[in-house]
Amino acid sequence: MTRIKTLALALMALSVFAISTAASASATELPDISVTLEESFPVKAEATSLKKAGLAFLETEVGSKLTAEQVKGELELTSLSALGAVKLTFVNTKEPKSGELCNTEGDAAGIVLVAGEFHVVFLAVGPPWTLHIDVLFEKPLVIKCGKLTIKVLPPALVALHANLEKDITEFTVDAKCAKNAKNEIEKGRQQFTEYINDAGTKLTKQLLLANFGLGFENACEQVEEELKFKTTKMILITP
Repeated sequence: MTRIKTLALALMALSVFAISTAASASATELPDISVTLEESFPVKAEATSLKKAGLAFLETEVGSKLTAEQVKGELELTSLSALGAVKLTFVNTKEPKSGELCNTEGDAAGIVLVAGEFHVVFLAVGPPWTLHIDVLFEKPLVIKCGKLTIKVLPPALVALHANLEKDITEFTVDAKCAKNAKNEIEKGRQQFTEYINDAGTKLTKQLLLANFGLGFENACEQVEEELKFKTTKMILITP
């Protein structure tokens, strides 16, 4: 009888451990973006801001700065996943001190093109779930503003606002710099700098860096207007 009881207790312990392990594993999986049953991949999403002077800016901790008056965003998913391709186009980009228009190689004056990969990640494991988009470039971003060459290194972590576990065709993305206790923008510090990866590990110091000729410094990217993306097909985001 004692052996039976011991065996029963051992089995119960193993069962509890298995359930706990499974729950822990599922809690750290990245969210999935799927299409509805009637649809199929690929799915694309696009957003275009209104034109406005000073709409967007990139600024380092010592105050080196670029500005743009419009931002266009394109996202594409080719399969059930938390990651896909991203392309961001900054229009009428300038270096304010010199007034020079800036561009990436092969693009027209004023056009800065950022191409790479996006990952939908958790800021913290919920519920309530807080989702963000981690933008990674295909290669270091090189921007020319007349004789000035600027280099930018990822990641750029921005907020994602979407209805979860519901069929949607719209969501918004919000890029902001951090603010201090006086509600003033802190130069060179993105609002969010850490997230949870698919292993359940909190990654800290996820910093956007920019080099305006004085070496790489902390930088932040801010777009005053939330980018409202509309998808070509109905999608479902599942935490």
